[in-house]
Amino acid sequence: MAIIRGTRATGNINQQIIKRDVSNVISFLNQGMYPIVFLAQKPLAKDTFYNPKNIALKRRRVNNTKFEWIEDELLENKTTVAADYVAADTTISVNDASIFLPQDVIMNMSTKEQMLVTAVDPVANTIDVQRAWADSGAAADGTAGQTIMRLGSAYDEGSEAGDTRSRQKELRYNYVQFFRTAYDYTVREGKIGQYGENDPNYQRGIKGVEHLMEIERQFIFGKKYKSIDPNTGYEITSTGGILEFIDNDSNALKFDVGNVALTKDTFLTYIREAFTYTKTREKFLICSGTLLQAINNFYEGKLVFNDELKKININAQYIETADGRVNLIRHPLFSDIAFGAAGTEGNFGLMIEVPELSYVVFDGEDTQLESVMLANNKKVVKEEYTTTCGLEVRLPRLHSYIYNFTV
Repeated sequence: MAIIRGTRATGNINQQIIKRDVSNVISFLNQGMYPIVFLAQKPLAKDTFYNPKNIALKRRRVNNTKFEWIEDELLENKTTVAADYVAADTTISVNDASIFLPQDVIMNMSTKEQMLVTAVDPVANTIDVQRAWADSGAAADGTAGQTIMRLGSAYDEGSEAGDTRSRQKELRYNYVQFFRTAYDYTVREGKIGQYGENDPNYQRGIKGVEHLMEIERQFIFGKKYKSIDPNTGYEITSTGGILEFIDNDSNALKFDVGNVALTKDTFLTYIREAFTYTKTREKFLICSGTLLQAINNFYEGKLVFNDELKKININAQYIETADGRVNLIRHPLFSDIAFGAAGTEGNFGLMIEVPELSYVVFDGEDTQLESVMLANNKKVVKEEYTTTCGLEVRLPRLHSYIYNFTV
């Protein structure tokens, strides 16, 4: 047994018998890790579609691993010139002649010349026209790339019923995905005294967050897919994420800044183009940290906190633009995105129109915690979170993203 000579102090007494002072609070980093799934967990108003706050995803229950929805839109009324033409030409090549009918009045939006369509060839993408219609000025040369807009039809009073055109409704689909996040512990470990929270309880919290983060990543980056497991013969499905639907729609906005520094003017151009299609005039821009910092610099610290979102524990600021309100939320996942050139890694923003997204859950298989004793070892408890869910992304052109910029 050791002898202490002199004054007894904290440094020379037996260190093993000093009572440790350990906080019962375990610090855990999870803030803002799954904002899209968080929006899906919020309670909905009675009729969210007409809810002016537009702050929660709709929820839909399904009884099939493949779920579908129908989309439609107004007919397109503009195209572009495909090849240069001169003042004497009465046949014009365009990129999409199918949008026109005989007796349509059209206008070259660069030269201001108006023309009357007399015949349409949707296969060759050409239109025959009467030039300088309605004294709109002398016939002018046209250049490839100029916009041709359909103004309306003009029939004589004794004409027969005109030709018709309409758009075919589109059927879109996605799959639900079976998510599982498991952990196990011995019965004795669950009882033993520990600093901090009881370990099984703590693990339930940790694994619950990890489970939601899995769903979040899939809802953003996932690809819809169905296959058969070669070992079990059972079906495996994965749900497509927002980016897949945007990328697969040729008309959806993928705003490439061009590997240059993002300026306020360029940012506002993106906002204007992103609001070309909108049903609510309110969108969420989910940002990387660098993008949010750049926006804050543009507005010199004048961003406003959204009090409505704060009520449901969503920390968001917003800006009011001439096109609509943009709610800004930071997403830590986006710091890893490298869609653009080298040097633009982590600079990304995803804009969504929340009412046009639905959290789809297979009937009876929403998120739940299941606990079982292992059959081969009655002293081990296995618990897991399970969710069978998917994402319905309606009208992809209402959503967009901005990328390939430096700050």
